[in-house]
Amino acid sequence: MKLEDKRAARAKIPSHFVLEFGLGALSLMLVSLAFGQEFDPKQRKVNVDKTHAAAALSAAHAALSNTPESQLLEIHIHHFQYNDDNEAKISSARLCIFGTHHAYQYRTVRRRYFQNVHDLIVIHGVDLVAEEFTAHGQTSYAEKIVGLHQISWKNVDLTAEERKHVPDLNPYSIGTQIDADLHSLREWVWVARTAKAMKHSALLICGIAHTSGIAEKFASAGFEVELHAYLDNADDKAIERRTEEENL
Repeated sequence: MKLEDKRAARAKIPSHFVLEFGLGALSLMLVSLAFGQEFDPKQRKVNVDKTHAAAALSAAHAALSNTPESQLLEIHIHHFQYNDDNEAKISSARLCIFGTHHAYQYRTVRRRYFQNVHDLIVIHGVDLVAEEFTAHGQTSYAEKIVGLHQISWKNVDLTAEERKHVPDLNPYSIGTQIDADLHSLREWVWVARTAKAMKHSALLICGIAHTSGIAEKFASAGFEVELHAYLDNADDKAIERRTEEENL
């Protein structure tokens, strides 16, 4: 598909969504005016000198204010007020990121994966294990490990219902294309939901493709970040040994 066709396809967002987003933008303007806050959606900057007397308002609630999907994104305006030249700072907490293959999270048993999750919980003294867990209806191995430590576990990713209301260039994951905008949007949701659920230290488990991007987002929000990635050594060697005939 040509680039022009892809852009055209992406632009075909349902009219009701456009209307709802317009109403949401108006809501943001009214909130900003009411509390002396300047909102510029084109910039991801925050003026930390401004006080925010209003109760937290989720970006999704503002963008989809007249729909049941009001909690699509829990990125609060008082945390991500985009203006001026100051970086958003929402936390001074510690965050350990553990990037891995999704199969290890619930389907493929690897003892070293279990050991890594356990060790990182202990080393960092985490009070929350947050997870990008897309296998809806399944049980996360990390959730079971968390039960042994008597701390909290939370799936911070978009739910299946929430995903229905977010544009996606490749909704059926055909081929190799990734929607970079959706990729980034989901990561910001993880930042906000993790920050809201944790106390002082958290472990975030996510797909290995997200490790660098999510680390940068947490760091920009004021977190002290440590980054880990795991792929079982035997699985890695199996990839090296596996060969297929080339079609020359």
